[in-house]
Amino acid sequence: LAGMDCPPNPESVTQRKKFLFIVLFLFAPSVLAGGRLPNGIRAEISGVFPDVSPCVISNNIADVSFIYQQYKDFRQDIEYLYNQIIERLKNKGLIK
Repeated sequence: LAGMDCPPNPESVTQRKKFLFIVLFLFAPSVLAGGRLPNGIRAEISGVFPDVSPCVISNNIADVSFIYQQYKDFRQDIEYLYNQIIERLKNKGLIK
């Protein structure tokens, strides 16, 4: 995010939701379609955000699919971040 023309506040709720969406998309995509969150993922995610309770993480997870569908800017940011992650993994030879 720091490389963007106008970098956002990395500690904002919106950035946390973008992070959650990408993590869920990569590790538990069924959650984005209303599925159950696999055991342990919420605790691991809440460990990334030390001042955020697991309950807040659950509430944010409930919002992210709706926000992705409804807000073009959010969707574009997710696509940009996801593509950056994939490109970096390709450069490191971790994926083809």
